[in-house]
Amino acid sequence: IETLRVVNGKISGRKILINATENLLEGARLSDGKLLLNYLKDATSRLYAYSLGGDQITEIKLPGICKITGFSADKKSDYAAYGIAQYVAPEQIYQLNTQNLSSTLVFKPSSD
Repeated sequence: IETLRVVNGKISGRKILINATENLLEGARLSDGKLLLNYLKDATSRLYAYSLGGDQITEIKLPGICKITGFSADKKSDYAAYGIAQYVAPEQIYQLNTQNLSSTLVFKPSSD
């Protein structure tokens, strides 16, 4: 992931923020002054928070082996939402507080 400075329609500066990894980058979002990146590694999703300077803040723990199925964030909000699918459970939706980087389950289908 890199930043570009454009002046009069021409790129005048580039800075690499986050170097490429062997894992597949599936999405990048900006929320509350942080970059939220989700990667696919060994058939499971991983979610990381980075500063805008490119420093890793933390890996956000996901509930076990799962795949992020959707992710929504707004750069002005201190909350984001993501859905996950697991091999042994129905899809669930979580809310991520981007200030303290904690997740809360907000929807899980009933088993009735």
